[in-house]
Amino acid sequence: MTLSRFEVVATAAALVCGLLGALWLAVPQVPLVIFQIDAGGGTLLVGQRGGALFAGLAVVFAGSRRAPPSASRHALAKGFMVSCVLLAALGMVGFARGQSGYGIWLAIVTEIAFAVGFALTLREAGGERT
Repeated sequence: MTLSRFEVVATAAALVCGLLGALWLAVPQVPLVIFQIDAGGGTLLVGQRGGALFAGLAVVFAGSRRAPPSASRHALAKGFMVSCVLLAALGMVGFARGQSGYGIWLAIVTEIAFAVGFALTLREAGGERT
């Protein structure tokens, strides 16, 4: 059984989003420590709300990983790719402004990897959209 590139990238996204969702929901202080961001104000609340979004994305990717090429799968890949590029850019700007520490680069590298991975799935599918 050969796995499609989309299946591999979507499975990885489901796992990473599931882990991040659980982490942000259960112990939001941990990612903040890794990113070297103070847990003041509403930071924990915003982090937990982001965790809920990550958990939802995990379910979406787990459920769609074996979907055949389609307009929906194409939109899912493009949407997550755009989100990852924007998150990576925001991470770099935040780091440059001194709003986070070197730990943010773990997120930035992961986001860029997912953006590239999903871009390759779009290229692989080519004209297979329906």
